[in-house]
Amino acid sequence: YQRRVHGTLSECLFFFASQFPMEIPPDFGYVVLVVGLSWIMNIFLIVQVAQARKKYNVQYPNLYAPAGHKNAAAFDSVQRAHQNTLENFAPLQLLMVLSGLVFPREAAGFGLLWVVGRVAGAINH
Repeated sequence: YQRRVHGTLSECLFFFASQFPMEIPPDFGYVVLVVGLSWIMNIFLIVQVAQARKKYNVQYPNLYAPAGHKNAAAFDSVQRAHQNTLENFAPLQLLMVLSGLVFPREAAGFGLLWVVGRVAGAINH
């Protein structure tokens, strides 16, 4: 017995997707806005690290200040704030978008809280 699948991959995917109809809620724009703000926040953190590299004279390719560098703690604090953000960035984006399909205002609210917290943390370093 051999089962044969008929149709192209796109036809199979369309059939599968049509079995689970989904609508994007009207308030989903808030989620999109917060996703955009999170990208702007990430750019802000990139600029913070670039400025700290110049200020503390930490050259590439060093991710962190070399051992014994006189400003290691100050630079590493700025760099760590950005690295920690990157470690959480992709999962948070995915979860915010997926939960936003059901609870758009809540997802956007918690996402905005995360963005504001990251900016506040970076400024306080």
